Amino acid sequence: MKKNKIKFIVIALGMSLLLSGCIMVNADFREARNTILNSIDGEFNKEIEFAVGGGMILMARMFIPKDEPDAEIAQEALENISSVQVGIYSVKGHLDYNRSFVNFKNQINNMLTDEWECIVKAFDHSEQTAVFVKCDEDKIRSMFVIALNNDELVLAEVNGDLEELIAVAVRQSGLELGIRENM
Repeated sequence: MKKNKIKFIVIALGMSLLLSGCIMVNADFREARNTILNSIDGEFNKEIEFAVGGGMILMARMFIPKDEPDAEIAQEALENISSVQVGIYSVKGHLDYNRSFVNFKNQINNMLTDEWECIVKAFDHSEQTAVFVKCDEDKIRSMFVIALNNDELVLAEVNGDLEELIAVAVRQSGLELGIRENM
């Protein structure tokens, strides 16, 4: 009887780790997606939409080969990510870009009123991109990226200790600005 209880606990723990890893996107992501899709004049097909939580990120860290050149950097980067949500939606037919541009820009401005701070906005004739961050006690905890072009809309949200994640990236590549030596 005791062995069965232990076996059940081990299986339950294993399943909770696995199942907490790859799931549907959360309600906030769906709401942002729906608001953005409704603000763009065009039709979209969902290509892929998923969320990866702590369990799958932990498993990914366990499977990084130790002999890979960037294994230590990958381990350190994944250590600072708690979850990721991604949505890719292909443009179906024609995208009314001029009207979509105005609506998209207005939608981005609307997002600014809700905890998110826009740190990058880039618009040209065929691409629109915005990057938002959410801070908690002066630390970056979430990043939301919106990218729209003639072919697709990409939404991505990353949560975790993003300041440390950025520090890992800067230490690794110096952002190609020659500042790596100073870190």
